[in-house]
Amino acid sequence: MTAATDSDVKQIQMVVGEEATDLILHIMSRITKELDYCFDPREPFLRAGNTPLWNAVIQLKKRGVRLRFIIDVTQETISNCKEIIRYAEVGHIDSIKANFGIADGMEYLSYVTDANKQFAKQLLYVNVDSFVATQQYLFDYLWSKSVPAKEKIREIEKGMIRDFIETIQEPQQTQKLALDIINSSMDEVLILFPTVNALRRAENQGLLELLGKAIERGVNVRILIHVNDDKTGEMTQKKFNEKNFKINMQYITKDLQTTMTTMVVDQAACLSIEVNDETKENFEDTTGLATYSNSESTVSSCISIFETLWIQSELDKQNKIKQVYFQLFKGFKLKDETYRRRWLSERRTKQMQAKE
Repeated sequence: MTAATDSDVKQIQMVVGEEATDLILHIMSRITKELDYCFDPREPFLRAGNTPLWNAVIQLKKRGVRLRFIIDVTQETISNCKEIIRYAEVGHIDSIKANFGIADGMEYLSYVTDANKQFAKQLLYVNVDSFVATQQYLFDYLWSKSVPAKEKIREIEKGMIRDFIETIQEPQQTQKLALDIINSSMDEVLILFPTVNALRRAENQGLLELLGKAIERGVNVRILIHVNDDKTGEMTQKKFNEKNFKINMQYITKDLQTTMTTMVVDQAACLSIEVNDETKENFEDTTGLATYSNSESTVSSCISIFETLWIQSELDKQNKIKQVYFQLFKGFKLKDETYRRRWLSERRTKQMQAKE
């Protein structure tokens, strides 16, 4: 038995060969509270055919030890992952490459790859408190970012796409995403610009040209712009039409109480972009955080807000038309008149009575 089996001796040690498996089994036998493990599906630790380690996991479960495993669930690893789920809480992270485990928050172990990126029977063991605490913090962070493996399995098997909400901090990434989702649009694009400057910046980055191409593909595109007054709105709409953008555009003067540019694509995803400095002309200088989501509740909320404002814009337009007609006929001093019509049969009856 190696010195590494004594958890009271603080050390960093590399264990090789069969001793690596023996050490893992020994550590697992004395776990009392929790085993956390993040692993590459290629590594030997939790492979279905590894009978001794599987039996050790089953024993931990029977003793009431909490088991948390993180793995990249793919089409190739589904069967193995389903087996693991029987005994442990399993989280999924796309393309996870980390490979380490922590026992009771006190002992760290990890299989080490060789120069050819192949797993060898070499195990790193550490029980130095500060190092283990750091690795525990890393695992807890990864666990908080993972999604339940059951959801990922259902997504793969049924072709479902799980809900996501992403926060984007880099303006360049936000710009690329905005252009990409317009390029991929198939049915409808709705965009709400909080200011005329926001529309101008979108035009400068080529977004309006892409919208024009989307329309050629049969995509329905509607743009709603917030302006301070009708004059600004009419001028903006006139310039917009002069540039021959074949986009259904309207403006609204109602206060939006937001500085976010909001885009909804195919009623499936929405992108909200925060504006930090409205005075700047460059997209990168004005853009703050952005939120991209396919959450049904989030998308539905964005659509509802857009449609409500669009209807309000239509009503405002109709009211303006009524006012124009009212002013047009105001000087004619027209009077309301009521016309009464007698039925022909009634007139004939009176004529017959007069002849008699």
